[in-house]
Amino acid sequence: PENDSRIDLLCDATSNPSVKAIDIEFSSIISGHGQRAIEHARKHNISTIISTHNFNSTPSLPELESILTESTKIGDVGKLSVTAESPSDITNLLVATWNQTQSGNLVATMSMGTLGSHSRVIAPFYGSKIGYAPLDLNNTTAPGQYSLETLRNLIKSLS
Repeated sequence: PENDSRIDLLCDATSNPSVKAIDIEFSSIISGHGQRAIEHARKHNISTIISTHNFNSTPSLPELESILTESTKIGDVGKLSVTAESPSDITNLLVATWNQTQSGNLVATMSMGTLGSHSRVIAPFYGSKIGYAPLDLNNTTAPGQYSLETLRNLIKSLS
């Protein structure tokens, strides 16, 4: 979970007029630390993204759906980043993305790692609302990320 100093930074960020959304780890909500950031965000009309990261694997389809459903009950957007170990992991993530979108939930999903990198390009076509990409590949924050320019061009070429 996020520590108190990160939560303090998120709370401070909500008073900055340039900030439109903050990203809070779901585990911080469960531990009780993140609720303060949500309250600050709501007070300042800032959107909240509730994130779950799994750097080891991809949960089953029912678990993916459950995580996204719970995240969207708490915040404005449920974000789920998982690690693909097989093509079916990516398929399950896309099915969960589509199902959540069809239910009216705002979600952002991506599969990390080499095997799942293409999910960052195709997930928007299944309803994923946010893509994460660094301006420079030297500044990646997760395995399998494309640069912003590359991601934009790939999505555009499929549109």
